[in-house]
Amino acid sequence: MFTSELYKNAAEITILDDSGEFEDINLLVMDGGNVFIRQWDEKGQGYDVITMNYEQLNDLVTSLHNGPGVYHSNPKEEGEK
Repeated sequence: MFTSELYKNAAEITILDDSGEFEDINLLVMDGGNVFIRQWDEKGQGYDVITMNYEQLNDLVTSLHNGPGVYHSNPKEEGEK
C-alpha cells in the first residue's frame, strides 16, 4: 500500500509494509530535482536517508526491469562528449 501527496515544492510518496515488519518508506521528490528516500530507524531514533538526483531514481526504477549487465540510461550519440 502507498500514499501520494503533492506539496508546493515537493511530491511525497509513502510506502507502507502491510506485514508491519518494516517501517514506512518516504520518497520525497523536490522541485529542484533532488530525491530523498528515508526510513525511520527506531533503534537510532532518526531517519536513514539516501540522497540522489532524479536521473538516479529513474535508473533505479529501470534497473528493476532488467537482467544482469551494464546499462547506460542516456547513451551518448556518436561524437558527443
